[in-house]
Amino acid sequence: MNRLLVAPLVLALGLLAGCGIPPTEPISFGEPPKAAPTGDQLYFLFHDKLYPTLRSDDPSPDPGAPAPVRRVTDDPAANAVNLLAAGPLPADREAGLTSQVPADVIAFTSTRHDGDDRHIDLYLRGDPSGLSDVAVTQIACTAITAATSRSAPVERVTLTTKRGTDRGPLTCPLRPPSPREP
Repeated sequence: MNRLLVAPLVLALGLLAGCGIPPTEPISFGEPPKAAPTGDQLYFLFHDKLYPTLRSDDPSPDPGAPAPVRRVTDDPAANAVNLLAAGPLPADREAGLTSQVPADVIAFTSTRHDGDDRHIDLYLRGDPSGLSDVAVTQIACTAITAATSRSAPVERVTLTTKRGTDRGPLTCPLRPPSPREP
């Protein structure tokens, strides 16, 4: 009967003794991140498919980067589209990102479409009907994401001009619809 008590005791002592690796001091890996990166989510193309990319708000210059795009308004959707029209940064291009949005696309402002909080009209310089379907989708996804991130959820955008030329309403195929309020 003593053997029946000794065997579990020996097993327990073996487990408590550990695996033979001596203890060490904690290893430091530096400071933890202070916050998630911030910026504008722009929709470029990667292998001809929409690819969301975060354009950082970090003011540190990227070597070889173009001059910062002037923010023409306090409107987040218009500013994000203007960043998109400026094209991928050199590092983005090296990684394979491209765009079909012409550099001369300029967005001025966005407004709620007929009082609908889920639909915005984005005013552009130039005729949106001349843009490729891919460029229009890039603009729609970028504008919807920018408008949603700073206000009520937006699901649709209509590209328009001051002369009344419209294209839309458009949605973003990469963004799920927002849940409806009860």
